[in-house]
Amino acid sequence: MKTERFSLLLVIRRAIGSAYDKAELWVYAKGFALMLAIFLCLPKRQRMSHNNGIAATGTLRIVDDPRFPGHAFFAPGKVYPCRIRHASVSLLDDAINDVRAISIKFSDQRMQSPFDIEMNTGAVSPFWSALSFLKFASLRQEKWAVAYQNYNRLYPDGLKGNIAGGRRHVSSFHNLRYSCMTPFLYVGDDGIKRYAKYRVLPLEDEPESGIDPNPSEWDWCNQRVLPHETRGRNYLKYEYQDRVAREGAKYRMQIQTRQAQDDDDPEVFNNTVIWDESASRTCRKRSAFCRQTPSTTTIPSTTCARTVSWRARPVCSPTNSSACLRPFQTTTIATSPAGESEG
Repeated sequence: MKTERFSLLLVIRRAIGSAYDKAELWVYAKGFALMLAIFLCLPKRQRMSHNNGIAATGTLRIVDDPRFPGHAFFAPGKVYPCRIRHASVSLLDDAINDVRAISIKFSDQRMQSPFDIEMNTGAVSPFWSALSFLKFASLRQEKWAVAYQNYNRLYPDGLKGNIAGGRRHVSSFHNLRYSCMTPFLYVGDDGIKRYAKYRVLPLEDEPESGIDPNPSEWDWCNQRVLPHETRGRNYLKYEYQDRVAREGAKYRMQIQTRQAQDDDDPEVFNNTVIWDESASRTCRKRSAFCRQTPSTTTIPSTTCARTVSWRARPVCSPTNSSACLRPFQTTTIATSPAGESEG
Protein backbone atom coordinates (compact mmCIF):
# COMPACT_ATOMS: atom_id res chain seq x y z
CA MET A 1 0.00 0.00 0.00
CA LYS A 2 1.44 3.31 -1.07
CA THR A 3 1.66 5.96 1.63
CA GLU A 4 2.07 9.66 1.11
CA ARG A 5 5.28 11.09 2.55
CA PHE A 6 4.98 14.09 4.80
CA SER A 7 5.78 17.31 2.99
CA LEU A 8 5.64 20.73 4.60
CA LEU A 9 5.18 22.30 1.17
CA LEU A 10 2.19 20.06 0.48
CA VAL A 11 0.60 20.97 3.83
CA ILE A 12 1.06 24.68 3.10
CA ARG A 13 -0.39 24.33 -0.40
CA ARG A 14 -3.45 22.51 0.94
CA ALA A 15 -3.97 25.11 3.66
CA ILE A 16 -3.77 27.95 1.13
CA GLY A 17 -6.13 26.08 -1.22
CA SER A 18 -8.65 25.53 1.56
CA ALA A 19 -8.48 29.19 2.62
CA TYR A 20 -8.93 30.30 -1.00
CA ASP A 21 -11.99 28.07 -1.43
CA LYS A 22 -13.60 29.49 1.71
CA ALA A 23 -12.83 33.07 0.67
CA GLU A 24 -14.27 32.43 -2.79
CA LEU A 25 -17.45 30.97 -1.30
CA TRP A 26 -17.79 33.95 1.06
CA VAL A 27 -17.42 36.45 -1.82
CA TYR A 28 -19.98 34.63 -3.98
CA ALA A 29 -22.49 34.30 -1.12
CA LYS A 30 -22.17 37.94 -0.01
CA GLY A 31 -22.22 39.16 -3.60
CA PHE A 32 -25.36 37.17 -4.36
CA ALA A 33 -27.12 38.54 -1.27
CA LEU A 34 -26.04 42.10 -2.12
CA MET A 35 -27.29 41.72 -5.69
CA LEU A 36 -30.70 40.54 -4.43
CA ALA A 37 -30.93 43.51 -2.06
CA ILE A 38 -29.96 46.05 -4.73
CA PHE A 39 -32.11 44.80 -7.60
CA LEU A 40 -35.10 43.23 -5.85
CA CYS A 41 -35.54 45.09 -2.55
CA LEU A 42 -34.16 48.63 -2.79
CA PRO A 43 -36.19 49.76 -5.84
CA LYS A 44 -39.45 49.20 -3.91
CA ARG A 45 -37.97 49.69 -0.44
CA GLN A 46 -39.52 46.52 0.91
CA ARG A 47 -38.68 42.91 1.67
CA MET A 48 -38.39 40.65 -1.33
CA SER A 49 -40.89 38.21 0.19
CA HIS A 50 -42.52 37.21 3.49
CA ASN A 51 -43.84 40.78 3.85
CA ASN A 52 -46.98 40.20 5.91
CA GLY A 53 -46.26 38.36 9.15
CA ILE A 54 -46.43 38.21 12.94
CA ALA A 55 -43.61 37.82 15.45
CA ALA A 56 -42.82 37.08 19.09
CA THR A 57 -39.75 36.76 21.29
CA GLY A 58 -38.76 34.29 23.98
CA THR A 59 -36.07 31.93 25.21
CA LEU A 60 -34.95 28.52 24.05
CA ARG A 61 -33.45 25.95 26.38
CA ILE A 62 -31.71 22.79 25.20
CA VAL A 63 -32.89 19.70 27.05
CA ASP A 64 -30.82 18.39 29.92
CA ASP A 65 -30.34 14.89 28.48
CA PRO A 66 -29.89 15.22 24.71
CA ARG A 67 -29.36 11.96 22.81
CA PHE A 68 -27.97 13.23 19.53
CA PRO A 69 -24.42 13.90 18.32
CA GLY A 70 -22.95 16.24 20.90
CA HIS A 71 -22.41 19.83 19.80
CA ALA A 72 -21.24 22.87 21.76
CA PHE A 73 -24.07 24.96 20.33
CA PHE A 74 -26.67 22.47 21.58
CA ALA A 75 -25.06 21.81 24.95
CA PRO A 76 -27.44 20.31 27.55
CA GLY A 77 -29.41 22.97 29.42
CA LYS A 78 -28.08 25.83 27.31
CA VAL A 79 -30.49 28.76 27.03
CA TYR A 80 -30.89 31.13 24.09
CA PRO A 81 -33.12 34.16 23.73
CA CYS A 82 -35.04 33.78 20.50
CA ARG A 83 -37.47 35.35 18.09
CA ILE A 84 -40.06 33.56 15.97
CA ARG A 85 -42.00 34.93 13.00
CA HIS A 86 -44.81 33.51 10.85
CA ALA A 87 -45.64 34.90 7.41
CA SER A 88 -47.17 34.19 4.02
CA VAL A 89 -44.41 34.11 1.42
CA SER A 90 -45.60 35.84 -1.75
CA LEU A 91 -48.72 37.93 -1.19
CA LEU A 92 -50.26 40.03 1.58
CA ASP A 93 -53.67 38.36 1.89
CA ASP A 94 -53.91 35.41 4.31
CA ALA A 95 -56.86 33.97 2.36
CA ILE A 96 -54.93 33.33 -0.86
CA ASN A 97 -53.22 30.07 -1.83
CA ASP A 98 -49.64 30.62 -0.74
CA VAL A 99 -46.58 29.04 0.83
CA ARG A 100 -46.44 29.82 4.58
CA ALA A 101 -43.29 30.28 6.63
CA ILE A 102 -41.72 30.26 10.06
CA SER A 103 -38.45 32.00 10.90
CA ILE A 104 -36.49 31.33 14.08
CA LYS A 105 -33.69 33.54 15.36
CA PHE A 106 -31.57 32.25 18.24
CA SER A 107 -31.19 35.78 19.57
CA ASP A 108 -33.27 38.75 20.71
CA GLN A 109 -30.95 41.28 19.06
CA ARG A 110 -31.79 43.27 15.96
CA MET A 111 -28.76 42.08 13.97
CA GLN A 112 -26.42 39.76 15.88
CA SER A 113 -27.40 36.10 16.09
CA PRO A 114 -25.46 32.82 16.29
CA PHE A 115 -28.06 30.97 14.22
CA ASP A 116 -31.00 32.03 12.05
CA ILE A 117 -33.21 29.62 10.15
CA GLU A 118 -36.21 30.03 7.90
CA MET A 119 -38.58 27.24 6.89
CA ASN A 120 -41.51 27.03 4.51
CA THR A 121 -44.43 24.67 4.17
CA GLY A 122 -43.84 21.68 1.90
CA ALA A 123 -40.95 19.23 1.81
CA VAL A 124 -39.41 20.40 -1.49
CA SER A 125 -38.47 23.81 -2.85
CA PRO A 126 -39.58 25.49 -6.10
CA PHE A 127 -35.92 26.33 -6.91
CA TRP A 128 -32.69 24.32 -6.64
CA SER A 129 -29.78 26.66 -7.50
CA ALA A 130 -28.79 30.32 -7.47
CA LEU A 131 -29.75 30.61 -11.14
CA SER A 132 -33.17 29.02 -10.67
CA PHE A 133 -33.77 31.31 -7.68
CA LEU A 134 -32.99 34.37 -9.81
CA LYS A 135 -35.44 33.10 -12.43
CA PHE A 136 -37.99 32.48 -9.68
CA ALA A 137 -37.63 36.07 -8.47
CA SER A 138 -37.36 37.81 -11.85
CA LEU A 139 -40.37 36.02 -13.40
CA ARG A 140 -42.63 36.84 -10.48
CA GLN A 141 -45.68 38.88 -11.42
CA GLU A 142 -46.84 41.53 -8.97
CA LYS A 143 -50.52 41.73 -9.93
CA TRP A 144 -53.65 39.57 -10.10
CA ALA A 145 -52.33 36.87 -7.70
CA VAL A 146 -50.74 34.80 -10.45
CA ALA A 147 -47.24 35.48 -9.12
CA TYR A 148 -45.41 32.44 -10.50
CA GLN A 149 -47.49 31.51 -13.53
CA ASN A 150 -44.64 32.15 -16.00
CA TYR A 151 -42.06 30.40 -13.82
CA ASN A 152 -44.28 27.34 -13.38
CA ARG A 153 -44.75 27.04 -17.15
CA LEU A 154 -41.00 27.07 -17.76
CA TYR A 155 -39.87 24.83 -14.89
CA PRO A 156 -41.94 21.72 -14.04
CA ASP A 157 -39.84 21.03 -10.94
CA GLY A 158 -40.59 24.56 -9.76
CA LEU A 159 -44.30 23.90 -10.22
CA LYS A 160 -44.01 20.72 -8.12
CA GLY A 161 -42.34 22.70 -5.34
CA ASN A 162 -45.02 25.38 -5.42
CA ILE A 163 -47.80 22.80 -5.28
CA ALA A 164 -46.06 20.99 -2.40
CA GLY A 165 -45.76 24.18 -0.34
CA GLY A 166 -49.01 25.94 -1.22
CA ARG A 167 -51.67 26.13 1.50
CA ARG A 168 -55.23 27.45 1.11
CA HIS A 169 -57.99 27.48 3.76
CA VAL A 170 -55.35 27.39 6.51
CA SER A 171 -56.92 27.43 9.97
CA SER A 172 -53.75 28.46 11.86
CA PHE A 173 -50.04 29.11 11.33
CA HIS A 174 -49.57 26.84 14.33
CA ASN A 175 -50.76 23.52 12.83
CA LEU A 176 -48.64 23.65 9.65
CA ARG A 177 -45.45 21.67 8.98
CA TYR A 178 -42.41 23.73 8.04
CA SER A 179 -39.23 22.37 6.45
CA CYS A 180 -35.79 23.75 5.67
CA MET A 181 -34.92 22.09 2.37
CA THR A 182 -31.27 23.25 2.30
CA PRO A 183 -28.87 21.01 4.26
CA PHE A 184 -26.69 22.60 6.94
CA LEU A 185 -23.19 21.44 7.86
CA TYR A 186 -23.20 19.70 11.26
CA VAL A 187 -19.85 18.86 12.87
CA GLY A 188 -20.35 17.73 16.45
CA ASP A 189 -17.97 17.14 19.33
CA ASP A 190 -16.90 13.83 17.77
CA GLY A 191 -15.52 15.68 14.73
CA ILE A 192 -17.58 13.65 12.27
CA LYS A 193 -18.83 15.64 9.30
CA ARG A 194 -22.61 15.45 8.90
CA TYR A 195 -25.33 17.32 7.07
CA ALA A 196 -28.54 18.35 8.81
CA LYS A 197 -32.03 19.38 7.79
CA TYR A 198 -34.54 20.94 10.17
CA ARG A 199 -38.30 21.11 10.37
CA VAL A 200 -40.94 22.46 12.76
CA LEU A 201 -44.29 20.86 13.66
CA PRO A 202 -46.96 21.48 16.30
CA LEU A 203 -46.21 19.77 19.60
CA GLU A 204 -49.39 17.74 19.53
CA ASP A 205 -50.10 15.49 16.56
CA GLU A 206 -52.87 17.63 15.10
CA PRO A 207 -53.82 17.50 11.41
CA GLU A 208 -52.27 20.01 9.04
CA SER A 209 -54.72 22.42 7.47
CA GLY A 210 -54.64 23.99 4.02
CA ILE A 211 -53.55 20.98 1.95
CA ASP A 212 -55.44 20.40 -1.30
CA PRO A 213 -55.94 16.62 -1.68
CA ASN A 214 -56.33 16.90 -5.47
CA PRO A 215 -54.15 19.80 -6.59
CA SER A 216 -54.43 21.01 -10.16
CA GLU A 217 -51.27 22.29 -11.84
CA TRP A 218 -53.13 25.17 -13.45
CA ASP A 219 -55.14 26.05 -10.36
CA TRP A 220 -51.96 26.57 -8.35
CA CYS A 221 -50.94 29.31 -10.80
CA ASN A 222 -54.10 31.09 -9.69
CA GLN A 223 -53.48 32.08 -6.08
CA ARG A 224 -56.44 34.46 -5.91
CA VAL A 225 -58.90 34.65 -3.03
CA LEU A 226 -61.88 32.45 -3.92
CA PRO A 227 -65.25 34.14 -4.62
CA HIS A 228 -66.97 32.65 -1.56
CA GLU A 229 -64.16 33.55 0.88
CA THR A 230 -65.43 35.52 3.91
CA ARG A 231 -62.30 35.70 6.06
CA GLY A 232 -60.25 38.90 6.23
CA ARG A 233 -56.79 39.46 4.81
CA ASN A 234 -55.18 39.17 8.27
CA TYR A 235 -57.29 36.37 9.74
CA LEU A 236 -54.30 34.05 10.33
CA LYS A 237 -52.45 36.67 12.34
CA TYR A 238 -55.52 37.47 14.43
CA GLU A 239 -56.06 33.74 15.05
CA TYR A 240 -52.46 33.35 16.14
CA GLN A 241 -52.73 36.34 18.46
CA ASP A 242 -55.84 34.90 20.08
CA ARG A 243 -54.27 31.45 20.38
CA VAL A 244 -51.17 32.74 22.13
CA ALA A 245 -53.20 34.88 24.52
CA ARG A 246 -55.56 31.99 25.26
CA GLU A 247 -53.32 28.92 25.50
CA GLY A 248 -49.95 29.62 23.93
CA ALA A 249 -48.46 27.89 20.89
CA LYS A 250 -46.25 24.83 21.26
CA TYR A 251 -44.07 23.33 18.54
CA ARG A 252 -41.59 20.56 17.94
CA MET A 253 -38.39 21.46 16.15
CA GLN A 254 -36.71 18.48 14.52
CA ILE A 255 -33.38 17.75 12.92
CA GLN A 256 -32.43 14.97 10.49
CA THR A 257 -28.74 14.18 10.04
CA ARG A 258 -26.78 12.40 7.35
CA GLN A 259 -23.15 11.42 7.68
CA ALA A 260 -21.00 12.87 4.89
CA GLN A 261 -19.35 10.43 2.49
CA ASP A 262 -16.49 10.95 0.04
CA ASP A 263 -18.67 9.68 -2.80
CA ASP A 264 -21.84 11.63 -1.91
CA ASP A 265 -24.08 12.29 -4.88
CA PRO A 266 -24.52 16.07 -5.45
CA GLU A 267 -28.27 15.39 -5.30
CA VAL A 268 -27.85 15.21 -1.52
CA PHE A 269 -27.82 19.03 -1.63
CA ASN A 270 -30.69 19.39 -4.09
CA ASN A 271 -33.59 21.32 -2.51
CA THR A 272 -36.09 19.35 -4.58
CA VAL A 273 -34.90 15.94 -3.31
CA ILE A 274 -36.27 14.54 -0.04
CA TRP A 275 -33.90 12.54 2.14
CA ASP A 276 -35.20 9.03 2.69
CA GLU A 277 -36.22 8.68 6.35
CA SER A 278 -36.67 4.90 5.96
CA ALA A 279 -32.90 4.60 5.47
CA SER A 280 -32.21 5.75 9.01
CA ARG A 281 -31.27 3.60 11.96
CA THR A 282 -31.60 4.67 15.55
CA CYS A 283 -32.54 8.23 16.27
CA ARG A 284 -31.51 10.31 19.23
CA LYS A 285 -33.24 13.43 20.31
CA ARG A 286 -32.59 16.72 21.91
CA SER A 287 -35.15 19.12 23.22
CA ALA A 288 -35.33 22.75 24.08
CA PHE A 289 -37.85 25.03 25.69
CA CYS A 290 -38.46 28.59 24.74
CA ARG A 291 -40.73 30.98 26.49
CA GLN A 292 -41.58 34.12 24.63
CA THR A 293 -42.37 37.67 25.34
CA PRO A 294 -43.49 40.26 22.85
CA SER A 295 -41.62 41.28 19.78
CA THR A 296 -42.72 43.57 17.02
CA THR A 297 -42.77 43.33 13.28
CA THR A 298 -44.34 45.98 11.18
CA ILE A 299 -46.84 45.56 8.43
CA PRO A 300 -49.43 47.85 6.97
CA SER A 301 -52.52 47.77 9.23
CA THR A 302 -53.22 46.51 12.66
CA THR A 303 -50.93 45.47 15.46
CA CYS A 304 -51.67 42.79 17.98
CA ALA A 305 -49.98 41.82 21.20
CA ARG A 306 -48.85 38.29 21.68
CA THR A 307 -46.22 36.02 23.16
CA VAL A 308 -44.84 32.63 22.33
CA SER A 309 -42.81 29.96 24.05
CA TRP A 310 -41.41 26.84 22.53
CA ARG A 311 -39.27 23.79 22.98
CA ALA A 312 -37.11 22.20 20.41
CA ARG A 313 -35.38 18.90 19.90
CA PRO A 314 -32.67 18.08 17.43
CA VAL A 315 -32.56 15.05 15.32
CA CYS A 316 -30.78 11.79 15.09
CA SER A 317 -27.21 10.83 14.94
CA PRO A 318 -25.95 8.74 12.05
CA THR A 319 -24.28 5.39 12.14
CA ASN A 320 -21.34 4.30 10.03
CA SER A 321 -23.46 2.96 7.21
CA SER A 322 -23.33 4.40 3.73
CA ALA A 323 -26.84 5.80 4.09
CA CYS A 324 -26.30 7.42 7.49
CA LEU A 325 -29.73 9.01 7.49
CA ARG A 326 -31.76 9.67 10.59
CA PRO A 327 -35.44 10.28 10.93
CA PHE A 328 -36.41 13.74 12.03
CA GLN A 329 -36.52 14.54 15.70
CA THR A 330 -38.42 17.01 17.81
CA THR A 331 -38.32 20.37 19.61
CA THR A 332 -41.06 22.18 21.41
CA ILE A 333 -42.24 25.75 21.39
CA ALA A 334 -44.62 27.40 23.84
CA THR A 335 -46.01 30.89 24.23
CA SER A 336 -47.17 33.36 26.82
CA PRO A 337 -49.29 36.43 26.21
CA ALA A 338 -47.74 39.57 24.76
CA GLY A 339 -46.26 40.04 21.30
CA GLU A 340 -47.02 41.87 18.16
CA SER A 341 -48.56 41.20 14.85
CA GLU A 342 -48.58 42.83 11.54
CA GLY A 343 -51.67 43.42 9.75
